[in-house]
Amino acid sequence: MRISRDASRVRLLAKVCVNSLPPDPQGNRTRISWDPWSIQVGSRAVRPNAAGATGTGSFPADATYKVGQCASGWIPFATNAKITRISYHNGVGDTAVWNPTNLAAKPTTQTSQQSRTRAKTKITDQVKDYDNCTALHADYPHGVGRPGAHDKTQNGSPPVTTFTVSKALYDANSESDRDRDGIACERL
Repeated sequence: MRISRDASRVRLLAKVCVNSLPPDPQGNRTRISWDPWSIQVGSRAVRPNAAGATGTGSFPADATYKVGQCASGWIPFATNAKITRISYHNGVGDTAVWNPTNLAAKPTTQTSQQSRTRAKTKITDQVKDYDNCTALHADYPHGVGRPGAHDKTQNGSPPVTTFTVSKALYDANSESDRDRDGIACERL
């Protein structure tokens, strides 16, 4: 992480990598954007300013990434005041806070109870063999598929892309994959 200043703004060079999907993912990707970022200047928080995003090297304003992929670049903030804290608060309640005077140090982090509980649940559910699609949909509303699977569609209907990706879970429920496209119990 680095900080850059000019006469009217502060820019933060940041990198975010997807190490795991959030609870209840919609497919095999998750969203990375500027939304979780803020800087503290004095007693107020400053959010990123889209008007300052120009040129090559800007952090993506909003895109989706798979596990193992990263987003990086400069995030602009409309202030040139002294930064007292850099914060990242994602949509599932996880936080990371950096001290701008010591960016080399690891941030202070906190993982939400929801993330910890759901992660444990997912691990134990991965091998569950459901009796039918109705039972599977209670835990996985859009179905489950193996990595790289693509929904076969008929009559021009849109393919389901929001299924949960898990080889172990798909293998345990492959008898429910009626069209043999690698996705069991898919539905929009």
